[in-house]
Amino acid sequence: MKSIVYAFLIISAFLCLLADEFVVTQDIVLNPTNLTLTRMNQREKTDINGNLVGLVIIRTGIHDLLVVSPFLHKLEAKGGEYHAFFSPGTKLFTFKKEGFGNLKYELRERIGEIKSGTVYEMSITNRGISVISADANLLTLTLNLNEAGVYISKDNFAPVQAKDRLAVFRLPAGNYTFTFAKDGFQTSNQNIELSNDKTEEITLIPGTSAQKMPLTGFANLITEPEGAEILINSQRVGVTPFTVDELFPGEHELTLRKNLYHPQTMTFTITENGTFSPGTIILKPKFGYLSVNSSPQGATITLDNKPYGSTPSSKNQIESGNHRITIKSDLYYEYTEDFAISDGDEKFISVELQPAFGELTINSSPEPGADVYLGTDNAPVGKTPYHNSKMPSGRYHVRIAKDLWADSEEALEVKDGEKTERTLVLTRNFGTLEITADESSLIINGEPVGTGFVSKRLKPGKYSVRAERDRHRSDEKEVFLTLGETNKVSLSPIPMEGIVSIKCQAKDKPGPDVGADLFLNGNKLENISPASISLLIGDYSLVAKHSNFLDTEKKFKIAEGDRLKLELNMETYSGSMLAKADFWKTHKLIGLGSTLFIGGAAAYFHISSENAYTDHQSSTDTIKADSLYDDYKSGKSIRNVCIGLASTTTVYTLYSLIKQISYKKAFK
Repeated sequence: MKSIVYAFLIISAFLCLLADEFVVTQDIVLNPTNLTLTRMNQREKTDINGNLVGLVIIRTGIHDLLVVSPFLHKLEAKGGEYHAFFSPGTKLFTFKKEGFGNLKYELRERIGEIKSGTVYEMSITNRGISVISADANLLTLTLNLNEAGVYISKDNFAPVQAKDRLAVFRLPAGNYTFTFAKDGFQTSNQNIELSNDKTEEITLIPGTSAQKMPLTGFANLITEPEGAEILINSQRVGVTPFTVDELFPGEHELTLRKNLYHPQTMTFTITENGTFSPGTIILKPKFGYLSVNSSPQGATITLDNKPYGSTPSSKNQIESGNHRITIKSDLYYEYTEDFAISDGDEKFISVELQPAFGELTINSSPEPGADVYLGTDNAPVGKTPYHNSKMPSGRYHVRIAKDLWADSEEALEVKDGEKTERTLVLTRNFGTLEITADESSLIINGEPVGTGFVSKRLKPGKYSVRAERDRHRSDEKEVFLTLGETNKVSLSPIPMEGIVSIKCQAKDKPGPDVGADLFLNGNKLENISPASISLLIGDYSLVAKHSNFLDTEKKFKIAEGDRLKLELNMETYSGSMLAKADFWKTHKLIGLGSTLFIGGAAAYFHISSENAYTDHQSSTDTIKADSLYDDYKSGKSIRNVCIGLASTTTVYTLYSLIKQISYKKAFK
C-alpha cells in the first residue's frame, strides 16, 4: 500500500512539473472610461447583499478559465475576455484551469481592494511545455537519450541520427514502435502510445549492436521561403536551408512545415554515400492579406482572441481559414466580425466605430469658478464652466461647490452623440465686509488682508477688524456680519505726535528771528521760522537756509507728547570762510577760462605763422615772399606772447584752487 502511495505522490509531483502555469502579462489597473457597468441594469450589477459590484476584465487566450473567490458575483466569457463581477472589498481571487497550477492574485499591493461601480483591467497568458507547430493536429514527442549520436527508426522507415541527447518528433496521436541503435550499445525497441504531448526517457545499455552501421548519405534541402521545419521520418532535424548528414540508406519520408504555408511531404531513397538534392522546394502559401482601418484611428485590434496591433493596419499576412476580429477604442462601442479568408485573398475591413459618449457642459450661476464633482469621486473634475466633449454615456450625479456658497446638485443623463448642458444655481452663504483706513495695514481676526481698502466675502458671524499704521495707535472694532449684508467699516489709527517750536537767529547778533526757510528730512516746510509744528514721533534732521547766512542743521528726536524748543544760531555768510572759498572759486574759474582762451590764441597764431612760412618757401614772387615772411615773424611773436600770458593765468588758476580748498577745509 505504501508503494502505491509513494508512486502516486511521485507521479503527481511529475505532473505538476509538466503543468502549464499562469503568467500575468499586465497587472490590474483602473479603467475609468469603460462603460460596461454603466450600461447594465441595476439588478445585473448588484450582488446578493444589494451592493453595487466592481468589474475586472481579464484579457486572455486561455479557454475554460475559472476565477474562484467567495466574493465572486458572476463570471462571463466574452470572446477573448472574461468579465468577473466582485462584491466591493474583494482583496484576493484565484485563477484555475485543468492542467494548470493555481494562481492566487492579491490586490492589496496593487489597488487595495475592489470598489463599487468601478471597472478594472488585467491580462494573463500561460507558460508550459506545449510546443506550437505549423500543424495543430500534430503532437510533440520528446525523447531524452542518455547518449548522443543515436540512430532512431520509427516503424518501417530507415534510421535517422539524433545529433544530441534530445530527439523531437511531430506525430499524430497513435501507437508507435521505435528502434534505437549505436555502435557499442545494444539495439533496443520501445513501443510508445501518444495521445498528447509527452516526454520519454530512453536509456541505451552498453553492448553489441544488432544493426550493422553502413555508409550514410546526405540530403541538401532548400526552400522558398527559408526557415521551414525539416522532419525526416517525423523526426525534427533542422530548419532550411540545411544539409542533413548521417542518413541511413533506404527510404525516408521528408516533411517540410512552415507557419502560414501548406506542409509538403515526399519520400526519397538514400544509397550508401549518396546525396538527395531536390533543388529549391517552393512552399505553397496558406495565407491571405488583412487590412484594417477604423474611425477614429488608433483602435485596438484583437484577432482570434489575440492582440493584433492597432488601426490602421495594412496588408498583414493571416492564416487561411475562419477568423473573428474585434476592434475596440476607448469611449466607443466595440465592433466584432466573423470572416473567412482563402489562400491569396485580400480582406479589407473599414469600420466607423459608434460613439459611446456625449458632450457635457456644466455652468454655475450667479458666478462661475465652482468645483465640479461627478459621481462619488472625492476630487473635482474641473471648474465651471466645465466642458467635456467626450463624456462617457450614462447617468451621473453632478455636484458643484464653491467656498462661501451652498452646494448645488442634480442627476442627469449623457446620451450617445448628444449634447447635455446644465446650469446649477449656487445659494449665497456669506456677507460682505468692507474696511477703509488710509495708508494702514488691515487685519481681520489676526490675519492681514490688505492695505488701505479691502472688500471680503465672509461667512455670517462676529469679526475683529484692526487697522495698523507706523507711529500710530491701532484702531480696532468688532463687527457682526449677517447673511447677504454689506457692512462698511472705517478705521482711523491715531497718530503718535509731539510739538516742536523753531527759532532762527544770527549767531553774532542774537535778536529777532531771521525768517529762514526750513527743511525737515530734506523736504521744505510751507512756513518759515519762527514756526511751531506737530510731528510724528521719531528722529529728524532740520536745516535752516537764508541767503545772508550759512546753512545750519540740527538733528533731534521727538517722543509722544514732547514739546521741544529748537534755536538755530546762523552764521553770517559775508566774511565767512565759505564766502572766501566761493570768492577764490570764482577767481579759479576766471583764471581757467583765461588760460583756455589765451592757449587757443597761441595755437591759432602758431598754425598761421607756420602756414605763412610754408607759402614763403614755395613763393616765386619776391614781394609776396617778403610779405609772407613778415607774416611768419609777426605770428611767431604773438604766439610767444600768448604762451607767456597763458603761463601766468595757469599759475593764477592753480593759486586760486589752492586758496579755495584751504578756505573750504577751514569752513568745514
